[in-house]
Amino acid sequence: MSEYNLAQVPETQIERTCFEQKWSNRTQAKLIRIARTISDLEGQEEITDSALQEAIGWKRPPSL
Repeated sequence: MSEYNLAQVPETQIERTCFEQKWSNRTQAKLIRIARTISDLEGQEEITDSALQEAIGWKRPPSL
């Protein structure tokens, strides 16, 4: 994961979220790629918390 310039806090958040949601490692990698893209569009060097939250939001099904 270090090739994505992922700070320790977001990395822990990704792992915790994936564990709680019972998402696969493949899903975890997709979340990181999406968050990296969002951070790139925002002009950030590292994956930001807001980018990660947005990526997770795209993955979660809508609440009823």
